[in-house]
Amino acid sequence: MRRIAFRGDADYIAVLRPGRLDVYPVVLGGNSPPASLKDLPEGPLRFPTLLQKPQAGEAIGIRTQLRNLLRQSIENARRLGHAASVNAHDAISLVGRALFWRFLIDRQLLQGLNPSEICGDSKAQAFADCLVTRARSLKTFDWLDQTFNGSFLQFRTKERASELPEIIYNQVVGNISHAATAEGQLELPSEWRHVNFAHVPVGLLSEVYEAYAHQEDTDAAEGESIFYTPRHIAEFMVEESFASLDHVEAPRVLDPAAGAGVFLVAVFRALVAREWARTKRQPSRRVIRRILYNQLAGFDINDEALRLAELALYLTAIELDPQPNPQPLSLLKFEKPLRGMALHLRGGGHSRGSLGPVDPEHKEQFDLVIGNPPWTADASIEDKQRWANDSRELVKSRLGDARSKTFTFPDAFPDIPFVYRAMEWARPRAQIALVTHARWLFPGKADEARRDLLQSVQVTGLLNGTALRETSVWPNSRAPFAILFACNARPEHGSAFQFVSPLVSDKDQKAQRLLRIDWNDAKVVSVDNAVTKPWLLKTRFRGTGFDEQIVNRLMAAHPSLVDYVEKTLGTTIRNGYRVGNRKNSTKWLRDMPCITPRLKKSPENQLEPPIGFWVDPSSLLPCGEAQVEASRPRNAYTAPLLLVRQSPPANPSEPRAVVAGAESKSEVAFSQSWHGASFAQVDDGLDEARWLQLLLQSKVFLYFALLTDGAFGVERDRYVLETLKAFPVIPLKRLAKPQRRVALELSKTLWTSGWSEALEKRIDKLVFDTYDLDDIDRDNVCDTLDTALPYAKNRRRALTPPKPHEIKRFTEVLQEELSHVLATSNERACVRLRTEVNTGPWSVLQVDRLTHKTRTPGDIAIPWAKVLQEADASGATLVTVSIDAVTTLAAILHHYRYWTPTRARMLALSILEGKSS
Repeated sequence: MRRIAFRGDADYIAVLRPGRLDVYPVVLGGNSPPASLKDLPEGPLRFPTLLQKPQAGEAIGIRTQLRNLLRQSIENARRLGHAASVNAHDAISLVGRALFWRFLIDRQLLQGLNPSEICGDSKAQAFADCLVTRARSLKTFDWLDQTFNGSFLQFRTKERASELPEIIYNQVVGNISHAATAEGQLELPSEWRHVNFAHVPVGLLSEVYEAYAHQEDTDAAEGESIFYTPRHIAEFMVEESFASLDHVEAPRVLDPAAGAGVFLVAVFRALVAREWARTKRQPSRRVIRRILYNQLAGFDINDEALRLAELALYLTAIELDPQPNPQPLSLLKFEKPLRGMALHLRGGGHSRGSLGPVDPEHKEQFDLVIGNPPWTADASIEDKQRWANDSRELVKSRLGDARSKTFTFPDAFPDIPFVYRAMEWARPRAQIALVTHARWLFPGKADEARRDLLQSVQVTGLLNGTALRETSVWPNSRAPFAILFACNARPEHGSAFQFVSPLVSDKDQKAQRLLRIDWNDAKVVSVDNAVTKPWLLKTRFRGTGFDEQIVNRLMAAHPSLVDYVEKTLGTTIRNGYRVGNRKNSTKWLRDMPCITPRLKKSPENQLEPPIGFWVDPSSLLPCGEAQVEASRPRNAYTAPLLLVRQSPPANPSEPRAVVAGAESKSEVAFSQSWHGASFAQVDDGLDEARWLQLLLQSKVFLYFALLTDGAFGVERDRYVLETLKAFPVIPLKRLAKPQRRVALELSKTLWTSGWSEALEKRIDKLVFDTYDLDDIDRDNVCDTLDTALPYAKNRRRALTPPKPHEIKRFTEVLQEELSHVLATSNERACVRLRTEVNTGPWSVLQVDRLTHKTRTPGDIAIPWAKVLQEADASGATLVTVSIDAVTTLAAILHHYRYWTPTRARMLALSILEGKSS
């Protein structure tokens, strides 16, 4: 069980015997395996439903425990060697060499050798004894250097190992060698004796380095953007990229921000496997070493990280060696160091490093550039400008002279500049696969950068991992990420790319490891559309193709709020005041009644009343002595005011938009948490503000913000001012007299009685009517908001299994939509739920295409268990089986987001397209 756990990263191990399946929680430690879980429910596909979970604290992930052991050993080395000024460099070298020794012992590579001859002490009876004293360890280290000649994990000076205190060798190096705990104890559950390095993945060293770097110096680690890439993500990127290298005889691969080598190890393994598949025979040691030295390259600015990358690559080469126990062991000797051949230390720090001008020896030399370059390193505006200048010649060759002169990057983060460097490192039409921050995908400051990048290189795929940022898909990462796949060429006219946004598919978001792909999400996006519609990728992320059509219609048919307010009404939308320096504070603003997004105490310790949909200025407290800066003309605060919260509340009963004051003689201050406009100088200004408040309080506005704002539903639950300004509005004067009368009545009810579900329905109906949205559009808006808003209740709703009445409605809508189209051929559809099919987290529908005289066919049987096992393994959310021209079977994942009326219509369209083709 432990060996299997070391090989993977499992929380449970299953033992299958004839007629019986036993499932055990993985616990590293103890003298016997833990008790089996209770009996599982009968039936296929019930394995994921475990009835008994480990007790709190009983089971910690295998890799987590290994990371803790290694990190603790490094810390102990530094603590015990404090008087001798043992630094992180030497501590990593000591622990890394001890790990290498354990690797040789556990993999039984030392057979036929004499421990005493290696360490120079006749008292050493076992190989573990070779590292229990300083004298023995120094002799063993010399033997390792002579035997393998790897030049790995060197100390700061040649003499440094002999200067380290004896206690470090006794209690740190010796403990690893003797398989004790990091503290030298043998009875605790977190002990080295339970770790068999014959089965520990080599890439673990990269994880340990990342974890240790953050604990050792968090600021420096974040400054250099040291973040470990999970092995499964690295392997996914390698597998996807290698599919395009079949035509290359011996592809050269570069990781320009190699760190501790997680990508290089994955690439190394993949290249050896590729060679085996091509030649039909296991690669020899000579071939493996040729791949290591000639086909791999890694850059990094951190020497400690590169030294661990060296060790990881050496261990991988030994692990891949075709001889499990070569005799003599010196056959495994590495004739050349990796430094200077495969691994290169780049000077200049995080703002230069790999982002300096490309060396001629590395220009257009690689068939694949892959990795996870820094996203968030703390660079300066000068660094940003230098990166742009160094990229200008490339941009000129791709986009022309005029574009190159104005070319810049959206911010001082290095991930996008790395993409441009990759275009120089890669050969023409070579592959690029890089992880970036996802900010450039969405509307905002990155609009020009997105345009330039999509028109500079032929992007073939974008995986938007924004929804997965706080899951176990990428542990310890809260930033939204994206994975870019590209061919190193300027895109041709009409180019398109695959855009996929995996969604949260586990109720326990932090526990999610599986990538589920929405069946409607895997669509191609044309480069032209992505450039001309800056909101398109955001709409595809939070919505569907139907949503894209609705947003298109809204924006094409109606003026934007900013055009209407500023050009038609003659007023201005502004953000509120900001807190600043007391010296610059403005007295008249400090004395003005102030609306705030939260309660505050008055000088009399009276709480300010909650903010309603209409605010009487006389009920507000003044700004007080806060250090406020006017930063806006005084008339911007003159009532009546329309104020809109930056952060829309999850509860619709709370005001998203507020009208403050009813007369132009009153004033109300508002902070930067609000966007606002004064209607004091507008004809019918109060009525205009009331109408716009209804629009902004409606589902249509929240829908528009969710689908077009670059921040809302990405990293923050707020929208930016530009989104508010871009909202398409219906001018008040376009309303028919009855609609205008209804609007003012609804506004009065909202002000006097507050929010209610009945009022919400009436407001939404009025707004839907004025925008000419039909019943299908309305369903679409409501379904998208119900399942795609970033709030916890909506995430829960999306993942909740559909209720019987919701499944019934889905089947009715699906049948109605199909029959409506089939009626032109004098046919009809029959849709029914196959309740007898026991499929775990799936529900199965049978769809039959019939004439009015044809009988409904019987239930079609297929091996659903095998089909849906494959669907689970591939992360699918829909399975369709076309039996013949009459019958189609559809299995849909049991999450409500796939069972809405909108999804029924989308499935109908998909089925009809399949039949026509």
